Amino acid sequence: MARFLFTSAPLMGHLDWGGYLRTAAALVRMGHDVTWVSAAAVAPPVTAAGVPITAVDTPGWRVPPPRRADLPPAERARQRQARAIDGWLDVAEVARGLHAMQRVVASARPDVIVSELFVTAAPLLAEKHGVPLVIAGWPALAMTAAGSTTDAQQVAQVAQARLQQLWDHAQVSGRYWPNGSFWPVSPHGHVVYFSRDWYGETAALLPYNRFVGGQAAPPAGSAPAWMADLPADRPLVLITLGSLFTHDDSFFARAVQAVLSGAGCPIVAAGSPELAVRLRAQLPTGAIIQAWVAYDWLLPRLSLVIHHGGVGTTHAAIVHGVPQLIVPRAGDQANQARRAAAAGIGLSLAPAHATADRLALAVNQLLDDPQWRARAGHWRDEFARLGGVDQAAHWLSQL
Repeated sequence: MARFLFTSAPLMGHLDWGGYLRTAAALVRMGHDVTWVSAAAVAPPVTAAGVPITAVDTPGWRVPPPRRADLPPAERARQRQARAIDGWLDVAEVARGLHAMQRVVASARPDVIVSELFVTAAPLLAEKHGVPLVIAGWPALAMTAAGSTTDAQQVAQVAQARLQQLWDHAQVSGRYWPNGSFWPVSPHGHVVYFSRDWYGETAALLPYNRFVGGQAAPPAGSAPAWMADLPADRPLVLITLGSLFTHDDSFFARAVQAVLSGAGCPIVAAGSPELAVRLRAQLPTGAIIQAWVAYDWLLPRLSLVIHHGGVGTTHAAIVHGVPQLIVPRAGDQANQARRAAAAGIGLSLAPAHATADRLALAVNQLLDDPQWRARAGHWRDEFARLGGVDQAAHWLSQL
C-alpha cells in the first residue's frame, strides 16, 4: 500500500482535467491510502467520490477579482493573462497555502504528491520534503519563448519574479521549474488524459509524459430534474466559460442568440449561482440557464459545446464525441483551440472576433455537417483505447 497526497485548487473544474479525481478514487478502491487536500468548497464532490479530504483554509490559489469589461480588446486580452497568474501565483496566497499544507504533509507522510498544475505550493512542498511529485492533467513541455508580444513577455517576467520570491520563502532551489519555465515540470511523471497524437508532431513534449487518454464516466445517481424538460426535436448546445473567466455577460448573450438562430436549444452553465441569476434576467427567452451542469448526464445528449478551451471541458467533449466551438480566454486555452481545429473536431474564434454573426456562422457550420461529429467519434475511440483513469491509477500504483 502506498500513501498518496492529491491536491487541487478549490474549483470544481480543477477536480477534473479529464479524470483527476476519478484517478484518486481508483487508487482508493485498489487499497491505497489517499488524502485529498484543498479548501472546503470542493469537499462534497471529493467525499462523494469516496476520497478522504483534509480541508485547509487555502491550498494557495485564489479567485482574482474580475477585470473591467469596458476596455479595448487588446487591453482586455492583456488583463485576462495577468488575471490568470494572479490566481495561481499570488505570492502571499501561495505562502499561506504552503504553510497550511505543510502540516498535512508532515502528518500524512505521503510517498507521492500528486497535483494539478495550478497549485504552486505542491511542487514547493515536494522539493522541501524530498517527496516525488507527479503532475496530473498537463503534459511536460520543453520551455519555449514566452511569446512574441510584449504583453506575453511581461506576464512571463512577472511570473518569474513571483516564483523567485516563493523559492526564497520556502528555502528551495526551484528544481521543478527548470530552464526558466514558469510552469512546473516533474521528471517523476505527468499523467496526461489525452493521447500523444492529440498534441501533433511538432509539440515540444518531454519524455516524462504518461498518455492515458480517457473514457466517458457512467452517470452517477439520478439525472438532474431540469433535464426532463429538454426538447427532443432540437439540437442541444452547451455554452460555458468555466469557473474563472465567467464575467462576460455579452458573450453569453451573443452565443445564446447564435444557437437560437440555428434552431438549437442553448444551455448555459454560468459558473456560479450569482451569475446564473443575473443571466436569467438578461438572456433571451428560450435559453436554459444553470449555475452548473452534470457533464456525465448532459454531454451524451449534446450536439455541440461552445466553451473557453479549458482542459476539462475540451476532454469531456472529446470522450463523448461532441464537436466544439472554442473561444479561448487565457493561458493554455488558445492551444486547446488550435488542437481542436487541427484535429478536425471543432472551430475556434478569438474573443475579439466572436461577434454574433460569426458565432452564428460557426454554430450552423458545426451543426449542419455530420463530418464534425464523425471526426469527434474517431478521437473518442482513440482516447478510450488508452485506458483512461484505470491506466493512470495502475501507473501511479507502480511508481
